[in-house]
Amino acid sequence: MSEGRVRNLPTRTCVGCGERAPKGDLLRMICGAGGVVQLDTRGRMDGRGAYVHPKVACLAKAESARALGRAFRGRARRLDEGVLIEEAKRVVGWLEIDDGAPGSG
Repeated sequence: MSEGRVRNLPTRTCVGCGERAPKGDLLRMICGAGGVVQLDTRGRMDGRGAYVHPKVACLAKAESARALGRAFRGRARRLDEGVLIEEAKRVVGWLEIDDGAPGSG
């Protein structure tokens, strides 16, 4: 690569807040067989993928049937409240708490 050339990073849209961010800053979720939604920590699992910020507010919004249904084209099963948040805490080890500032969630 020549000097001075800027490499474009892949970006994705958070299904929770709708903001675009570099792919590496987001958590990937997949909708596997039977509509089961789970986090894909390595980004290599089979199934349709959707991305979400590692923030409590974004994960909570993503859990809604409408957000996941839209992202996974209606194939996702409805999740119990808090399931994604607990799985993200277990897998990632931390989550950002929304501070309530505009554009932070």
